[in-house]
Amino acid sequence: MIKTEFVFNEAGCSDRDSFPIGNGDIGAMVWAEDSGKIYIVISKTDSFSSALRLLKIGQINLTLEGSNFNFTSQKLDILNGLTTVEYSSGSGIVSVQVWVDAHNPCIRVRIDSESEFSLSAESVIWRTEDERIEGSFSNRTPVYGDFFGQDNDKEPIIVYKDKVCKKYEDAIIWYHHNPDSHYIPSLEFQKLDDLAHLGKDPLKDRNFGACISTDGYTKTSDLTLKSEKMCNVQELCIGVLTEQTSDETAFIKNLYDLTLACTAIDYSYAFIKHTEYWNDFNNRSYINISGDCNADMVDSGYAVQRYMNACAGRGEFPIKFNGSIFVPNILDGDEDLGPDFRRWGGGYWFQNTRLIYWSMLEAGDYNLMKPFFDMYEEAFDLCKAKIKKHLGFDGVLYPETMSMWGTARNLCYSRYRDSLNPALTGNHYVRYYFSGMLELVTIMIEYVRHTENLEFEKKVLYKQAKAVIDFYKNFYTDLDENGKIIIYPSQALENWQDAKNPMDAVAGLRYVVGELLKMGSAEQGLLDNWKDFYERLPELPMFNPGGHPEINKPCMLKPAGWYDKLGNVENPELYAVFPYRLSAFDNDNNRAGIETFRRRSLRMNWGWTQDGIQAAVLALPEEAQQVVVDKFSNWNEKCKFQGYWGPNFDWIADQCNGCSAMIALQKMLLQCVDDKIYLFPAWPFEWDVEFKLHAHGNTVVECSFIAGEIKYIRTIPEERKNDVVVCFDRQVHTLY
Repeated sequence: MIKTEFVFNEAGCSDRDSFPIGNGDIGAMVWAEDSGKIYIVISKTDSFSSALRLLKIGQINLTLEGSNFNFTSQKLDILNGLTTVEYSSGSGIVSVQVWVDAHNPCIRVRIDSESEFSLSAESVIWRTEDERIEGSFSNRTPVYGDFFGQDNDKEPIIVYKDKVCKKYEDAIIWYHHNPDSHYIPSLEFQKLDDLAHLGKDPLKDRNFGACISTDGYTKTSDLTLKSEKMCNVQELCIGVLTEQTSDETAFIKNLYDLTLACTAIDYSYAFIKHTEYWNDFNNRSYINISGDCNADMVDSGYAVQRYMNACAGRGEFPIKFNGSIFVPNILDGDEDLGPDFRRWGGGYWFQNTRLIYWSMLEAGDYNLMKPFFDMYEEAFDLCKAKIKKHLGFDGVLYPETMSMWGTARNLCYSRYRDSLNPALTGNHYVRYYFSGMLELVTIMIEYVRHTENLEFEKKVLYKQAKAVIDFYKNFYTDLDENGKIIIYPSQALENWQDAKNPMDAVAGLRYVVGELLKMGSAEQGLLDNWKDFYERLPELPMFNPGGHPEINKPCMLKPAGWYDKLGNVENPELYAVFPYRLSAFDNDNNRAGIETFRRRSLRMNWGWTQDGIQAAVLALPEEAQQVVVDKFSNWNEKCKFQGYWGPNFDWIADQCNGCSAMIALQKMLLQCVDDKIYLFPAWPFEWDVEFKLHAHGNTVVECSFIAGEIKYIRTIPEERKNDVVVCFDRQVHTLY
């Protein structure tokens, strides 16, 4: 039901010409040159350096010998999770299969040829010497992802070299070891070192590496294996492992043993199980579109981004918004900063990361959301204790730009703080940007409504929601003349850096507290507390721009009650549309959202921007359609593969770009409000579509819309079909 195959008909030259493959934790970028050379760049979701840079594991160069090998094609099969290279030789076809085992921590390679050939495998490492990254703290850039380093003698920023194990005669092994960590220095810098026991250092003694060991191969150098004889079939298994231990010898043995165990698994058996996993994944949900060339572009773009999510979504940590584990090197000459470079480094920006996980809800990919929720659960105790220590009240504060253990990015925390409370971030772009926590709770609410996971609801959602609401209630205690809370000092996203009652905070609080009260399943004491708090929340900031028929009535959404100090390119006023749905096509405030969207000052169809999502929520099909076409056409001009989006605001492959387009497309087809399932609120009539998506209440919706006619609507469970509302008649086509 989805586009399953992508093809390159010309040989590649670098990772810019690669296809990505992965198993949710281990990834690889694979490309092939003429003359029988195949390249595999290995990555992993948890291969973080001591300075919190997400490093690649390394590169394997495979060389076929014994004939003339002329490149024919390379294919990516996302239905089965593999890439295949084909060569023509003097006596027939040579086929090279490469895939990352969905059930085991290894990369499998099989080469079939009609004529005999030999194979060599060489590991290439580029971190060959320890390197100190120079530069003062005040002018550090995100170039090396030196998330915490202050570049002084106490806390130097060092890129440590990789190590090669020479112990085993039948294996090549290389790995990286973190001898130190920026965990404690970051806590010391932010005056939290006495709370270190509340977290866990995820960096010190982290080891990650790879190993190749197989029968019938001779070790010709410390990093090269060569087949002992020519034959028609060659197989390789590359084991990949991350472990946190100070005992490097034990890590090496575990990596070696793991590789032998994976190699011993029958290739055909492993491949069958692997393809079963990917077929199950692709059958879980899909969107299949046709109609014109733009429809084809959107159809493949959606399938590609969902595949990319699956390739990196089952690791220890959340998917990195600025490249995930697939980062082709697009820099040249003096600008080339090496294979490990990614703009903005190794930390997690909530505003960017959230889009990846919104895209998983309607796709039904709930299992891939676990690392995202786990990160905030792991950081909860430290971030809660920070508030108690420095502000003296109950609540939790997650920094907008955060390490996985909960401290702010040092560059954002800043050493230029004047008398600012230690709990707060110094950088003006994110100093009072607290509202990401409200959206985190919103995503958790949606997750519960989709999955009906009562354990998560009781143990995670209500704990997090209470702490977030407590922070707002205790941080903002001043009331206006009407008894409403004054949210100041504050800011409207990064955009307006001095604002009173900003839309993202007001809409977020009104939505989150309102939805929790509507759910009604928290403890009665909490519900009573939240109800009282809700009644003291300010109204949505709105105004009348003049010249409107309802001249005396506020009819447009504002970024804030008042606002100043423009700093970025966002539309915070439209947060009342998405993510908080207080102005949507199905509610009484829809005209305000439409009018605000029509007059929005910033219009951007790339990167993390939300125009397409907000257009879909407002039932504006033409506007939503244009955004998804633009975003799914926006891959890097230096790269062949559609999924290498960007870099836009972030880096390549820009996960914000692909996932925001996924969300928009999903909402063009399906939106859930309470028990209602709205279909086609923003779907263009000229595009045919068949889809299978997930809705509230553990519901699956399948539908076909062909040639302007709904062919079928099916729901599981069947009785949920009574809650389906088709919305073509509620679309707005005269925005301008």
